[in-house]
Amino acid sequence: MRAIVATSLFAVALASTAARAQVDEISLGWYADNWEATTFPMDGQWECSVDSLADNYPDFAGAWVFVFPTYLQFSPNEGLPMNGGGRVSIDGGPSFDMALYNGQAGFVSDADDLPLLQSIAHGSEMTIEVWNGVQSGATTREYVYSLDGFREAYLRIAAECNFDPSPVLDQSVALAPSQALPGKN
Repeated sequence: MRAIVATSLFAVALASTAARAQVDEISLGWYADNWEATTFPMDGQWECSVDSLADNYPDFAGAWVFVFPTYLQFSPNEGLPMNGGGRVSIDGGPSFDMALYNGQAGFVSDADDLPLLQSIAHGSEMTIEVWNGVQSGATTREYVYSLDGFREAYLRIAAECNFDPSPVLDQSVALAPSQALPGKN
């Protein structure tokens, strides 16, 4: 599933500018002007994510991070090193290694998905570093994201896509979707 979403979202990100929009994507709202809750059709189902642009890049560069209910995907428009590595850290704390795929998307390991999302939900700033080659000594880019609004946006997609956010947020969803979406049951 990750590869399918990664390829699809990367194609969307490459074709977009500051006003990024997937053809059928529906914005559920912006939270603290940092995180947009969205829903979109994929393989006959509705998927949800919260998306943010890096604070230290201009919007037209499209340094996107997408957080789905159970994992994070990193897909900046300018692409990623083909033979690179990366890491994600929250508030300068311990980092999570990130694998880069085909110069298009970055993911942490399956085992790190939940701890990373929990750190994001309770943090204030996320930094993603990527570099060429296997070693971290040659850092090529650093992306910084404010986490203000993440929790509220994540709660919003939990309500819309009907999943339990408590493993990530330590609270159950109490929100209800604001409206029926076209073609959504």
